[in-house]
Amino acid sequence: LDIRDLDTIDPYTEVYQVGMRQAQHYALLRELGQQKKPVILKRGSWMTYDETMGAMEYILSGGNKNVFLCERGSVSNLEHVRWELSISTIAKVKHATNLPIIVDASHGSGVADFVSGLAMAGIAAGADGLLVECHHDPSNSLSAKNQALTFEAFHSLVRKVKQIYPIVHA
Repeated sequence: LDIRDLDTIDPYTEVYQVGMRQAQHYALLRELGQQKKPVILKRGSWMTYDETMGAMEYILSGGNKNVFLCERGSVSNLEHVRWELSISTIAKVKHATNLPIIVDASHGSGVADFVSGLAMAGIAAGADGLLVECHHDPSNSLSAKNQALTFEAFHSLVRKVKQIYPIVHA
């Protein structure tokens, strides 16, 4: 997303999502702070908590208070996952701010077999919502095939989250 694109895409946009590669594009963040639509700010895989909060401040300082933080994993030396989902970051955000945080459980590992467990762990840590890739036939998906859940697995996850969420958010 580029600042010059905002006017073009605005009529077709319900929510702006700032991907991890744009999470420190400060001019863009400032401009999104001037918008009235919600913004999802994905934490860059290299960003510390303080850097993430600083990026969020660029949006909030423009007057847009409808900001969602998104935890989507960090660079690590683990070989069994693409990223390492930071459950502690979710807990810290919930403890230190009143902002909603969502968990990108699919990108959090890049492995479909781990998505459900990570999603539930994120909710248990206080996350307000989830981003989950799903596809009717993940092996033939044009993107995210390694991390996409089948529809059946997605429905199973939803049933489990409906049990966990009310307990954590009581």
